[in-house]
Amino acid sequence: MTGGETEEKIVELNDDPLLKPGDEILVFCKENADGTYRIISGPQGRLIYNNGKLNSLNVVNSRVKQANPYSNIIVNNADADTLIAEIKGYVGVE
Repeated sequence: MTGGETEEKIVELNDDPLLKPGDEILVFCKENADGTYRIISGPQGRLIYNNGKLNSLNVVNSRVKQANPYSNIIVNNADADTLIAEIKGYVGVE
């Protein structure tokens, strides 16, 4: 991710906040040549999980919503199990 945290400050993009310890998210990622992964599509590449529901960042984070007014992925309180099953169907994974 772009940005980072030091003892003095946190540097992050307005439209793509850094992940925090304890965050529960569903990420869409791609493997790098060195075996690490990167989240694709910036803030649109992760959905926040809470109590069995998934939400896109632009739904639950006002700063992301303001910075991305034309975001074309809007997930609002989707049932996690249902949405994950739909995604698996689209990409051909069981």
